[in-house]
Amino acid sequence: MGLFERIKVLVDDGIVDLATIDKLYGYRVFNIVANDVIRKGKLEGQRAEHWKGFIELWDALKDRRRKEALASKTKS
Repeated sequence: MGLFERIKVLVDDGIVDLATIDKLYGYRVFNIVANDVIRKGKLEGQRAEHWKGFIELWDALKDRRRKEALASKTKS
């Protein structure tokens, strides 16, 4: 998950765009979050504050996918 926090920095600095990260790594981020043991142990409660970068990346990917889904609905 630490790697994804560094990727978030690259996105924030404009070095890599979020669409590319989603294409290359998005499924991995969502698989990590879907794992109950990891999510509850690291991403919920007090420990979540130690993984802010990962959580911010996850939120950005969720928002991107939500917007992309809405855009594809309006095209239909």
